[in-house]
Amino acid sequence: MNKLSNKNLIFIILFAVSFVVSQTVLAWTDPTGNPPNGNGYFVNSSNNVGIGTVSPAQKLHVYGTIRAGGASPILEIGEDNNIQIYRSTNDLRIKTDGSDRMTITSAGKVGIGNTAPITKLHVSGKLPASAIATVNTQSYPLHLYVQGKYAYVATSDLANFQIFDISNPAAPTSISMLRLDGGAYDSLLSPYVQGNYAYVINYSAGLLNIVDISNPYMPVNAGNAPTGTTPYSLYVSGKYAYVVNYTPKTLKIFDISNPYTPAIIGSASTIASPYSIYVQGRYAYAMESDRLEIFDISNPASPISVGNVQGIYGTGGQDVVVQGCYAYATTPGTQLLQVFNISNPAAPSYLTS
Repeated sequence: MNKLSNKNLIFIILFAVSFVVSQTVLAWTDPTGNPPNGNGYFVNSSNNVGIGTVSPAQKLHVYGTIRAGGASPILEIGEDNNIQIYRSTNDLRIKTDGSDRMTITSAGKVGIGNTAPITKLHVSGKLPASAIATVNTQSYPLHLYVQGKYAYVATSDLANFQIFDISNPAAPTSISMLRLDGGAYDSLLSPYVQGNYAYVINYSAGLLNIVDISNPYMPVNAGNAPTGTTPYSLYVSGKYAYVVNYTPKTLKIFDISNPYTPAIIGSASTIASPYSIYVQGRYAYAMESDRLEIFDISNPASPISVGNVQGIYGTGGQDVVVQGCYAYATTPGTQLLQVFNISNPAAPSYLTS
């Protein structure tokens, strides 16, 4: 009877082991490891594989660190090779639809749309924003100026100057359009508004135009003055208008105290071709093709270049804005925002990008 009991006990033990084995399978890559936590893996009845865990929750569940070896290890997501995460030298890259979309370099720089970021975050292309409303300009708009409840738009053909009522941003309305002096395909650039007058340059005709906008529903061409060829940017401060000309490389200053008879009173040569001009206090800041140049304009009849500094990679910028001791410039060619220290106008310095 005692022997029978032992047999029954053995039978019960074997039955229990068989039941467990039927529910799970144990295997080890290293038979000397301690399964399932050593160097082995664990497969449960749902065919989930666990490495370092006895309760895998997904098809592959790893508890611990994963390393992918080889010269260029790749993690593919999906079955069509369209999404990949891989190593390129010492960089991490993400690829979709066969093209690299994002790169993180070994220096910690992030590139979106490029594989060689030169700043902490380098985005190639535009970052869109949602528009709440649009309105037809009837011709090709280039630049605009906004003041109060009106937007003033300069167009690149027909020399049209347009005014829009934007008091309701969700429903802007064109309220007037004025054809300024020039040819059939003349481009207006760089509108600026001060008081009851709008100032705009005609790139093709080489003119500074002044528009009386005291009645925005009926703007009137008050006066104009020749600027020379290819005027590119305009800034107005007090009774003076400052214009830079791209091809002849000049800064010109106009007396606009009488808007009907503007007159040039001073000029200076720039080192390189200027794209943009900004005025703060007694200095004018010209953003040129390869540098930032600073002019002392305390005597408008005789502006003097007092300092300049080249931008990164020997490039200048397209636009410049000055605030306090710093000048900020956009540089489309290198897709950068450059910052210059101008605390000493005689010795400006490149600060960062």
